Amino acid sequence: MSSIYALLVGINNYPDKPLKGCINDVLAIKAYLHFAYDNDPAVAIHITTLTDNDEKQPTRQYIIDAFDVFSKAKAGDICLFYYSGHGSFCAAPADLINSDNVNVQSFVCMDSRMPGGRDLIDKEMGFLIWNALQGKEQVQFIAITDCCHAGTITKDISITERMLTGSEEHFPASVKEYLGYDANGFKEGKHIHLAASQNTQTAKELIIDGKVHGAFTYALLKTLYASNAQINYEELLKRTAILVRNMVEDQQPLFHLNGGLPASDKDRIFLSAGSKSREAFHFVFYDPQFKWCLQAGPLQGIKEGNKLMIEGIGETYITGTVSADLSAIFPIQGLHTGHGAYKATIQDGPGKTELWKHILELSNPGNGLTDADYSIQLFRSHATGFEPVPHRGIITDLYYKASGTQPFIKLLIKNTGTSILYITHAWLGFDYSITPTFFADIILSPGKEVWLELIEDGIKKDVIPMQIDPPYLEAGYTTITEWLKLFIAKEKISTLGLQQDGVNVDTKHLNIPAMKPSATIAWQTETIGLRTIKP
Repeated sequence: MSSIYALLVGINNYPDKPLKGCINDVLAIKAYLHFAYDNDPAVAIHITTLTDNDEKQPTRQYIIDAFDVFSKAKAGDICLFYYSGHGSFCAAPADLINSDNVNVQSFVCMDSRMPGGRDLIDKEMGFLIWNALQGKEQVQFIAITDCCHAGTITKDISITERMLTGSEEHFPASVKEYLGYDANGFKEGKHIHLAASQNTQTAKELIIDGKVHGAFTYALLKTLYASNAQINYEELLKRTAILVRNMVEDQQPLFHLNGGLPASDKDRIFLSAGSKSREAFHFVFYDPQFKWCLQAGPLQGIKEGNKLMIEGIGETYITGTVSADLSAIFPIQGLHTGHGAYKATIQDGPGKTELWKHILELSNPGNGLTDADYSIQLFRSHATGFEPVPHRGIITDLYYKASGTQPFIKLLIKNTGTSILYITHAWLGFDYSITPTFFADIILSPGKEVWLELIEDGIKKDVIPMQIDPPYLEAGYTTITEWLKLFIAKEKISTLGLQQDGVNVDTKHLNIPAMKPSATIAWQTETIGLRTIKP
């Protein structure tokens, strides 16, 4: 028998700007867990709550102490941390090395705004998860947070934003005061994170069916009940995001694989050891701004004129692109705005090798982002360290040393504009494979710069090794060319759905077509070619 250990935190009674829906959210999550698993003989659930109504209330120290509930988890078990309450942000300490954001995010605990109190910083939460998973490689950890980190107060009085500002006294002045600080860097446990909004947005709570709930939690639970718990994380987040989009403005839920989890973990069934590979479909839904849309776009190789079959409705077509992963469709009879999401399949989309080639060539000219908004500098290893090399329009040669030592690269990215930039990636392998999880996603504030970081066993490294894998050497390949594709935008572009295995390397024929989609949301790509050579 496997177990689910759940720690559910909900805070309404803040001294300043109290909320109304957080305890309702906790009770709703708790009710769902009982509904889904009480009658399952193969699963035992252990639920701990920390709310205003509990004997132990969710102060900063009690939240930290409560992570001890995960100590009993063993191989095959699942840990769930759920938080509903205020989020906040503060200026990053000056000694936070290589910070990619001007601010750090935080959880506002019950006593955070009381004398002597302070927030629980996001990096501290990462350490708590890492600490809980020590020696537990086969334990899954899921974090769900219905809070926000930035934004302004909404004009609609029926909607409340879960964001609370603070003063310097509520945040550590030095990174050395962070829980789990280590001179070698912060440790982050491997975990799946479902977040209510982007860091630049606010999560909202509002009256739904006569009760106050977080829009994100309500949409998440509605999706889980409708799927009878048999839904993977990728589909769960996409369906949830559609429901949130139709309830409130300016709130985009996000899905993160943290600590170096492989992209295949997006296929895991919610709170289960099993997996459910995503079927070859996308979602059609009604968007208040763009009307009827397909939750896919140029990023997935979709272009104007593609035929689209909507399950149970009929055939229509793509009329244009809205953003990198959103397209407009021609509305047909039978679509209803209150239905939610429809399943749809592209009838004439790209195959595996065609998608790889398409992503390699993908760009977005005239998109609103220019060289004035960001800069990228590639470095490669040489005899005395690293040397800067150009990357645009050329392939950079990387040579093994005569001793057999492999080459290395580094990549420095700087925000030279006035807007926060979101940077995701896809690694295009020599064998047509696509991997979107090699590197850490980046949120880059104006004026900040950061090194691209490789994730290995939950540890981030800004020195990136390049190599020719043994199977290629055995097949006689002493030179391979691979590509790093960066997606730079003012809203996060998720690349997780692009994951694909490679093909037989003997079938490679790189005749790449030019494809230049248009869009209405600013995004851009950078393509970095890297040729590794072993004499």
